[in-house]
Amino acid sequence: MLCGVATNVCVETTARAAFVRDYYVVVAQDGTATYSQAEHDAALATLDRYFGEVVTTDVLAATWGAA
Repeated sequence: MLCGVATNVCVETTARAAFVRDYYVVVAQDGTATYSQAEHDAALATLDRYFGEVVTTDVLAATWGAA
């Protein structure tokens, strides 16, 4: 489960590294940010398509609470 700053740099790098190590990657869409909305959206689209799942923090909280 990833949150952080610089969605398109730090968060994406961490997600890719986790993915190639066979971790199940989940990125909090509204728990990440970067310097422009376009870069943020592009990074989330790439992450969701290739490296894991992108969900909201509400979904994470509901899923975590259910477990």
